[in-house]
Amino acid sequence: MAKVNFYLSNKPDQEGKCLVLLYFSYTGKRLIVSTNESIHPKNWNKKSKRAKGSMQGSLEFNAKLDLFSESVNSMYRRGQLAGKVVRSDELKQRIVEIVSQSDEPQTKHSDLLVFIEQFIKDSTGIREPATITQYKTTLKHLSRFASFVLGKRDGLIFDEIDLDFYSRFVSYLTLDLGFSKNTVGKYVKTLKVFMNEATERGINENLSFKSRKFKVITEDTDSIYLNEEEIHRLYSLDFSTNRRLEKARDIFIIGCWTGLRFSDLNQVKAENIRNGKLVLRTTKTDQKIVIPLHSIVVEILEKYEYRLPQIITNQKLNVYLKELGEVAGFDEIVSMTKTVGGVVSHKVYKKFELITTHTARRSFATNQYLRGIPSRLIMMITGHKTEKSFLRYIKVSAEQEAERLQVMWDERSISL
Repeated sequence: MAKVNFYLSNKPDQEGKCLVLLYFSYTGKRLIVSTNESIHPKNWNKKSKRAKGSMQGSLEFNAKLDLFSESVNSMYRRGQLAGKVVRSDELKQRIVEIVSQSDEPQTKHSDLLVFIEQFIKDSTGIREPATITQYKTTLKHLSRFASFVLGKRDGLIFDEIDLDFYSRFVSYLTLDLGFSKNTVGKYVKTLKVFMNEATERGINENLSFKSRKFKVITEDTDSIYLNEEEIHRLYSLDFSTNRRLEKARDIFIIGCWTGLRFSDLNQVKAENIRNGKLVLRTTKTDQKIVIPLHSIVVEILEKYEYRLPQIITNQKLNVYLKELGEVAGFDEIVSMTKTVGGVVSHKVYKKFELITTHTARRSFATNQYLRGIPSRLIMMITGHKTEKSFLRYIKVSAEQEAERLQVMWDERSISL
């Protein structure tokens, strides 16, 4: 089995830096080639055989080593598949050529997939798990698209990410994989995150992804929310004989009155409460938010002595919430429209079947808007950057908007 590793030479230069050597092991043999890259031993992680994340420029440095590794392995695999027997001196020369070819063009034509792999490694532990999962899933689809559709088994260079690539990738996700519009849009959005990151780091100079035609596809969804009457109805139910549902209900109600994401609910603790307000930094955006505590939230917190029950998994809580909704009688018929695989489909559900942990956050935003709270104030809690995205997020019908306007007229004694 062929394998690439990197080790430091034992001869530091005048600055104390050592050359990084590429060790290529195959069929009981080993070749050693200088990468022409140098690093101080204090910045080298012997276990991962890469630069430490604390070193300035570590992402670019490690991405280059990853590209060396992938390029050498790919070159060797192609030779194996072709049934060619290559002498050691020829193989070493090819490795030298791979390394030397990357000296100047590397920052301009490096492998996108290799960059993404390293970006994921560097982001793990810093970004929330759901984001890392999204990164990994997008990488998987990009890799398969490059290999099976484009026929590129050696990766993708940044210059290939143009409008033609975009059109074919969207078509692959939509028609071949049968994803919905919003799922396709999610993967395109993540691809743009990768391209932006590479551009800011000077690794990419191809700006085709910034074109208006390289757009994130979305469609309005018929996601539900619970109005205040429904939230109160759920809260008034007695689950004292069913602690499982009682805990799930209480956690959900707190979400309905704080607008917190599921990933932030575990931060609702006594030490985060100051002068009757919840103060914390969100997990997803590291944004500081201050939320006034509703009397119901205070009541629930006092019930648990300001230590909420351990939050179960998002998936399990979603199951419990549907059970809670059914007990509460949320059986209103809801018609859902969704474009999947390029085909528009209509399905009918009972409302309780659509309740998820995110319903709490959407309910908070929608109910506060209907109360007449300025969008700007709600957005300070939900974290929406623009009013356009916020208004698309909440679920307010034309009839509700008309009623809201009528109330405002009545309160201000405006006669027509």
